[in-house]
Formats: sequence, structure tokens, C-alpha cells
Amino acid sequence: MVPDCELTRPVHSDMSLRATSEQLTNYFELVSHGMCIFDGSLRFLWANRQFRDLMEYPASLCKPGTSIDAFVAFDCRRGLYGSADPASIASELKIELSALNSSRFEIQLPNEQIIAIDRRRADDGAFVFVCTNITSTKRNAERSNQDSAIIRQLADAVVLTDLQYRIIFKNPAYLKLFGVTLEEKKPHYLPPHDMTAHISYEHFIEDMEHAISTLGRYEFELILPLQSGDQKTIHGTLMPRRDRSANHVGYIGLYHDATHHAKDRHRLDRQDRVIAQLTDSVVVADHAGRVLDCNPATTKIYGYSLEELKGKPFLEIIQPVGEQEEPARIASETLRSGQSWHGELSLRHKDGHIVITDCIVQPFYDENGKHIGRIGIHRDITERHRANMEIHRQNLIIEHMWEGVIVTDCAGKVVKYNASASRILGLGSETPESEKAHDLLQDIAQQVAQYGRYEGTYQLGEKNGGFIHMECLAMPVLDQAGKIDRVVSVHRDVTDRVRNQQEQKAQAERLERSRRLETLGRIAGGIAHDFNNLLTPVLGYAHLAKADLPEGSQPRNDIMRVIKGMEKARDMVRQILTFGQRIDAPKQPEHFDTLIASNLDLLEGSLSESIKVVWKPGCGDAVIACNKTAIGQILMNLCWNAAQAMPEGGTLLIETDQGGDWSNIKQDHDLDGTAHVRLLVGDTGPGIEQSNIDLIFEPFFTTKSSGSNTGLGLSVVHGIVRAHGGVITASNRRPKGACFEVFLPQYMDASGESRPQQAPGANDARHGRGETILIVDDDDDVRELMARMLLKSGFTPLSASDGFQAYELLNKNPDIRLVLTDLNMPGMTGEQLARKIRDDGRSIPILLMSAIIDARIVRDYQSWGVHALLHKPIIPDDLIHELFSHINPTKDQDCAEENIC
Repeated sequence: MVPDCELTRPVHSDMSLRATSEQLTNYFELVSHGMCIFDGSLRFLWANRQFRDLMEYPASLCKPGTSIDAFVAFDCRRGLYGSADPASIASELKIELSALNSSRFEIQLPNEQIIAIDRRRADDGAFVFVCTNITSTKRNAERSNQDSAIIRQLADAVVLTDLQYRIIFKNPAYLKLFGVTLEEKKPHYLPPHDMTAHISYEHFIEDMEHAISTLGRYEFELILPLQSGDQKTIHGTLMPRRDRSANHVGYIGLYHDATHHAKDRHRLDRQDRVIAQLTDSVVVADHAGRVLDCNPATTKIYGYSLEELKGKPFLEIIQPVGEQEEPARIASETLRSGQSWHGELSLRHKDGHIVITDCIVQPFYDENGKHIGRIGIHRDITERHRANMEIHRQNLIIEHMWEGVIVTDCAGKVVKYNASASRILGLGSETPESEKAHDLLQDIAQQVAQYGRYEGTYQLGEKNGGFIHMECLAMPVLDQAGKIDRVVSVHRDVTDRVRNQQEQKAQAERLERSRRLETLGRIAGGIAHDFNNLLTPVLGYAHLAKADLPEGSQPRNDIMRVIKGMEKARDMVRQILTFGQRIDAPKQPEHFDTLIASNLDLLEGSLSESIKVVWKPGCGDAVIACNKTAIGQILMNLCWNAAQAMPEGGTLLIETDQGGDWSNIKQDHDLDGTAHVRLLVGDTGPGIEQSNIDLIFEPFFTTKSSGSNTGLGLSVVHGIVRAHGGVITASNRRPKGACFEVFLPQYMDASGESRPQQAPGANDARHGRGETILIVDDDDDVRELMARMLLKSGFTPLSASDGFQAYELLNKNPDIRLVLTDLNMPGMTGEQLARKIRDDGRSIPILLMSAIIDARIVRDYQSWGVHALLHKPIIPDDLIHELFSHINPTKDQDCAEENIC
């Protein structure tokens, strides 16, 4: 206990006040500091409650007479001295207390409070300990130091000022931002003090005070000129600075360089002004085609204001007209796939009239490169379109005129001419007649220049022993200055109109035969795709129906007739497709005579009735390894070539055998094979001139007149024959006519016999084990058919109508064993789907189906990650064969590896 003592203070009476030790003890209990007293031998005498609470000493320890060693031992147990020995710590403490009358130190308790302890020795040798909780003060000081360090490292400039706007603190970023104009030796004030800026300092302070008084802050931009002639834009924010008592003691300023941002903003403002002044319509829409914004030209072109269009699909408000709905649909699908679209659209104005626009629509991205919509630019070409249509109509009329129309310059040099002029005068060719025509045109131009027009007749060349008589009318075309710029002349052949009509008819017949190849080439793609897509469900369902019917039944026989008819139709489509494109398909063993005979129906339907076809098969069961369509192309080309040599009719001989001088031919041309077959195609025409026999297979060589169609050319036939390991020769027959001989090596299987291999998948009795197959096709009938085929063969089908849906199913169904996808699909094609699957690192087998398989597909499909190609229409045996070949190749050792069915 504190010893009794007496406190005295002067009072206005003679009385004095005394305080007992108990009163003093009670008073000390109210002190905010912790207090503790040890006697001279360092034994505990007394401590107030605050000391025990701050230091967290138990009441059992704070008893009079307790040695300071016990307190040190308690502190060691709670880790205040680490792993030091309590006795050593107590000894050091006693030495320190005996040497110093007073000391101060800080400790951190286990509860993370920081305590400052003042130790003092009294005159009687006792020790008084005063403990103060400085946790908050210490933490605030640390935070202040951290804040100051952060401010100094900020990229933005930070300043503190007093009420007179004088800067009392600035971080390094401030010096870097304004260092070019600041002088460190004199007091500095808030910018733009002593700076050349777009606003005076007085106005700046006035605006700042007004903004802070009303809004609590002032945001502004300073535009400062630079020595380079450019200018710097600085964005600043000023706020009042207050002390702990919320008194306004100055200002806080934040500045950062906004030069690039300002330039971007100015550039965007300039772009907005440019777009607003464009005469082309500019429309910004979201992914769904809903209008977000448009320029004034949009209203001028279509009649709708931004308010009428905003938030609505553009093509629902401004509707496509008639047949333009399909291009609009294609454009929408193209844009949904993230690609650009360019084309013409006929749209309806608000008042009902039609506006023809040249449209460019492309994806629209934000500043971070995120695809957020689309932007379309529409140029009104209604008047230009009408003018072009009129010009096009006039050009078509001129181009199809029977009269020759020639445009020359004022000196008679040819500028332009129509097809009739080329036909009549031989323009474009290097012949004596063409040279005479050029001389004639120069003479006509001179007469037009002299007399203002030319009208007369002239003679050019000879025709059937007589001259070609022509009529000509020529007129000048004047430029803006009234001078002759062009001369237009119309030339008409008036020689023997009857014979001319006969020649036209004969020429039309020849052109008709030659155009057949061109026509087939143009329509082959459409026929193959559409017709094969129609054949696919018909042929497929027929096979499914056949499988469910008993052997020998009439319904099964009937359905077999349907299948044979459909397969014949399929083969005919593929033959027609061959003429339009060269398909690099693999070779299959085929009976040679059967293959030639299968093409005769198509051949006879394309020849004149005046030509008699004689067919003499002679190869028996001989087999060749070939591409069926390519062999058909050889036969067709040779026969059409022979037919063109017999314009008045004759006999076309088609013969096969295994004769000829095969041993010498094989040696001379370094051919393989011990046996061979031979195809002979002969005619009763005039034959081949001996000087042309060695040149007849060279590219572009022809004996036909200029302008005549040369068909596919014998050089193509020569290439196909060589690709099959054979040779083609040409010679003349007796008494007249030409003969072409095609020698091809005979196919021998592993046993040395010439016989065709069993078709892939034939009699394949294997059954799936529930493997999941993903079918991807935009045709509902094809998907259903494929699913039926797979279910019947023990597989589990999973269907998708497009590539995007298929990709999602792949991600959701890891059990999918194989992907069976169509090539031509809207949105994502089969090629794109295969590439995307391979880009993800998946090794799942992919089979590609298509109605058209051209050389590019055959060449590149493996680089897409596709394992095999299936040519539509597909029959169940072929499909199941391919599935077993790629799902579990180890169980398909007995099947030939084929890439195309």
C-alpha cells in the first residue's frame, strides 16, 4: 500500500486538507496510465487497475512481496523475450535498474498492443513504473509514413497548399509534370500561376472558389503551350484540405497528363463531325441488328429519324424489297459469324419508294477490341444503278446485235468491238483479213472526219469462191469541245442471205455441242449438290427398308429396283460432274467393257441423229484400276471430237480388245503391267493431216477456225491416260477417218487374277457397341437418315443442325467417339468445324460428307484434320464400313483403306 501522506494547499480559511493512503489509492485507480511500485529490493508493493489491464498480469501475480523475477518469468512464458532464459533476463533487468535512475522503452504484448513504459527510482530506492498504451499513436504514425511514401510514388502529381494557394508539399510526379516551368528558388503557387495558359490566374481562382463552395471540388483542364509548338493538356482536381478539427487550412491538388486523352477526344469529335456531314448513311447496331445510332444522312436516304430507328432492328423498319430478302438474310448470317459483308440492297423508303444502296457492313469493336455490334455504311446508288442498268441494257443489245459494231478513235485505231465484228472482220486475230479490216477502219475514220459520216459498201476477203459484201454506216462521237473523239461504225454482211442463214444454223449446231460441256460445267455443282441431297434420303431409306424385308420377297425385289435406279442416277450425276471439274479421286478396280458400256447412254443422247454409233466390246472380264468418271471423260471427249469431224454425219466406232503392239508401246513409254486393254475410237471424217499428228496432244493446239469451241481438248485426254499409267496414240484409218487408241495396264490382285475388289462395306455384318456418333448436317432428312443407319448398326446417334451446336455438344459429351459432318452448312462449315476441333487438341475421328468433292477438297481435307471423305448419297454399308475403319481400326484389318466412298 502507498504510505500515508498529507497534501496541503492554501485555502481562504485556517483549515487544511489531508488525504489518506486509501484516498490516494482510489484516486490513482482513475488515472488513464498504468502505475506500479516495487521496493528497493524489487518486490511488488502496489499497482492500479489500469496497469494490470494494460500489461495483462493475473491478480495472483500482483500481490505485495512478489519478486520481480516472477513477473519476468511470466513475460518469458508469453513470449515477450523470445527464447531467452528468464533468470538471465531478470539478472540483466536488475543490473539496468541499479545503473539508471530513469529509462523509457516500448514493448509489444501478445495482443499486439504497444505499451510505452517509463521507469523511475524514488529517493528511498523504490521503483515506479508508469505504462501508457501508444498503439493508436504508433499505428497512425506508421500509416502516415506509408501514405507519404505512397503519395511520393504516385504517377499523378499531388500538392498541398495553404489558404493563400502557396504550395507546402509536392510529390516528385508534380515536379516531373510541371518541372519545365517551375523555378525551385521562389515560392510556388497552384498552377497556372506564372504559367502561360488558356485562362488567367484570377479567373482560375474565381472558378475554383465557386466550384468548391457549390460542389465541394473543382475539376478543370489546363492547356499549356510547349516549346515544340505543341501543347500539353493537364487534368486537375482541387479539394479543400482540413485539419483534424475539420477547419479549412488549405487545398489538395491532383494533376495528371491528359494530352493523349484530349487528342483522342478531339479526334473523335472531329470524326463525329465528319460522319455527321457524310452524304452516306452510317448506322451503328448491336449484335441483333438493333439500331444504336445513325448520322443525319440516314434520315435523308431512308426518311426515318434516329428516334424512329433507335432500339429497333434496322431491316425490320427499312424492309428489303422482293428478292432482296435473301441477300439481307445472307448478310445477317455473315455478320453473326463475325465476318464483313458487302453488296447491294434494295430497301424501301419511309414514303414507299425503293432505294438501292451499296452496303458495307462489318463488325464493330469497342476501344478494348471487344466485338459489340456492327456498323453499316449505305451509299445511295439508285440513280447510278438506273444509269448502269440502261448502259448495261444498251451494251447487251450491241453485244448481241448480228451486225458488227466497232468503236475507233479519230485515227481509226480500234478501241472496242462486239462479237459480231470479231466474227465478220477477224478482229483480234493476226490474219491478212484482219490487217485489211484495220486499213478499212482507218479509211472510214478519215471520211467521217472529212464529211461527218460514212455510208457505203465494201468487199473483204473471199467466201465460197466469191467476195464478202458488207454494208457500213459510221457516225462520229463528239467530246465536250465539239471535236471528234470516237467513231462508231456498224457493219452488216449482206452476202447471200440464204447461205448465211444455213451457215448460221450449222454453226449453231456446232456451238450447241461444244456449249454442252460449258453448260454442264456451270450447272454440275448445283445439280450434284441439290440432286445428291435429294438422293441421299431416298437411297438411304431404301437401303434401310431393304434390310427389314425378307430375302426373296416381292417388296424386297421392288425396293432393290428402286435402289438400282437411284444408284444409276447417282452415277450419272457424278459423270456429269466430271465434265465440269477434274476430280482427283482414288482409283478402283472396274470391268473395262462394263465401264465403257455404262457411258454409251449418256453419249448417244448428246450426238446428232446423223451419226451412227457402233459398239464392239472385246475385253471380256478384264479389269483396270481407274477413276470411273475420268475414263468416262476420255470416252466422251474422243467421241465428241470424232463427231465434230463428221458435221454431215457418219459412223462412230467404239471398240475394246487386248490387242495392239503392247510390248513395244510399254517399252517405248516405260509402262508397268504384263497385260493390258485397248480402247479404239474411230470416225469416217476427213482424218488428221500428217503434219498435225505429232502436235495434236499439245495444249491449245487446234485445227478449228478462230472463235470455234475446242471442247476440253485432247491434251486433257492425254493427261488422264498418262495418270492411269497408259498411252494414247492417233493415226488415220483407211479408206478415211481418224483413229485414237488408248492403251491401259490391266489390274491384277494379290493372287495375280484380274478381278474387281469387293465394294467397301459389302456384307459387313459387324455391329456397334453403343458408341456415340455426332451427326452434323443442316438438312433434317439427312440427319434423321444417318441416325436411323447408326441406330440400326448398334451406334448411339447424337445430332446437331450446324457447326456451332455441334461444337457445344462436343464440349458437353466427352463420350462422343466420332464426328460425321456435312461440308456445306450455313454459319460454320464442316471445314471450319474440323479446324476448330483440331485447334482444341482433340484427336476424335472426323468424317466429312459432301455432294461435291472437287480437287481442292481432295487435296486439302487431311490438313483440316479430316480422316475421310464420304460422297453423297451415302448407303448404309459404305457408312458403317468407314465408321468401323476409324472408330476401331485394329478390328478392320481385312478392309482396304479408302479415303473416299
